[in-house]
Amino acid sequence: MKPILSATEVVERLKDLGYIVASPPTYLQGGEWSSAWAFDCDGDPFVVRFGQHIEDYQKDALCAQRNTANLPITEIVELGWHADGAFAISRRVEGTAFDLLPAADLIATLPSLLHSLDTLREIQPPHSGFGLWDADGRGEHTTWTEALLSVANPNKARIFGWRDALDTRPLEATVFDHAVGVLQRLAPRCPTRNEIVHGDLLNGNVLVVDRQITGLLDWGCVMTGDSLYDIAMLCFWAPWHGTLDGAVFRDAMDRLSRDAPLGPDRELRSACYELHTGLESMRYTAFKHRWDDLERCAVQVADIARAW
Repeated sequence: MKPILSATEVVERLKDLGYIVASPPTYLQGGEWSSAWAFDCDGDPFVVRFGQHIEDYQKDALCAQRNTANLPITEIVELGWHADGAFAISRRVEGTAFDLLPAADLIATLPSLLHSLDTLREIQPPHSGFGLWDADGRGEHTTWTEALLSVANPNKARIFGWRDALDTRPLEATVFDHAVGVLQRLAPRCPTRNEIVHGDLLNGNVLVVDRQITGLLDWGCVMTGDSLYDIAMLCFWAPWHGTLDGAVFRDAMDRLSRDAPLGPDRELRSACYELHTGLESMRYTAFKHRWDDLERCAVQVADIARAW
């Protein structure tokens, strides 16, 4: 993502907030909705992010209240508005992105990641509702089934217009609609579980040092629902990441998570959540006009739907 501000502008914003930056900030790339910069102030390392959606940063701050040794969530020091949108300043955590690790290190890190997810599963969500949280931790939907099926909603505010874009690609649109039909059969069979789901454990959001998780970042996709969703999402995206190599990763993930208190019907639930992950990606890549990614995702979604 292109930086919203230049390094000089970032320094000026930080000065306005009372931070004396020792050296020029380093651009960290950031995610789809933010750009991020590393900087030092009074010898302490920080990260500042800039974007248009302050609710994402508010969810980070809310989840940081659940920080433990087994669930390392970065402290949000300050958040608010600046001239170009929202900002958040957090403590900087050292580590290598989980999805950039060599394959052997990645597999060896899975026990630590699953331990963190076990800890997350035991925490009560702050409010009622299912699906994506608002800034206060309330789920947008009254049931988990409803939350899953909302993937077909053409009026999703942040990606409004995605359906019109998808309909310019008839083949992918057909795959999407068929897969939604399969999801409508599977979703009601998934249990209602009142658990916290991170929702985006790739894209540099899990940091690792010596095969131990040091940071769980970016809680903008946090949901209330079935915690198996996080594992299913990792399995769906495995083929897209060289180090998350398909069968080996899936086998290790399945073996290590088999004894976790994830409940019955794991195969059906995992398929449902992988399908949902793919559908979410299809509507996002259509919205962004990323046609190659849309086509690749449609192939994977069609394979899952065909099996069910």
